[in-house]
Amino acid sequence: MEKLLIVSQIIVATSIIIIWVFIKKNIIIEFEQYNISDIIRDIVGTIKIYLVTILILGICYK
Repeated sequence: MEKLLIVSQIIVATSIIIIWVFIKKNIIIEFEQYNISDIIRDIVGTIKIYLVTILILGICYK
């Protein structure tokens, strides 16, 4: 069961990193469509990357 939790955390972390770092163009388009400012987009992205880092560190230092 513990391995399943670790694998799911890795999948979630990887997917968030891929979307917010490598496919950022789609994120920019989506935020523009909903008329959300660039500052909010950058804040949300920063918080998500920060939380993913904590998630990965939680796996490593368990």
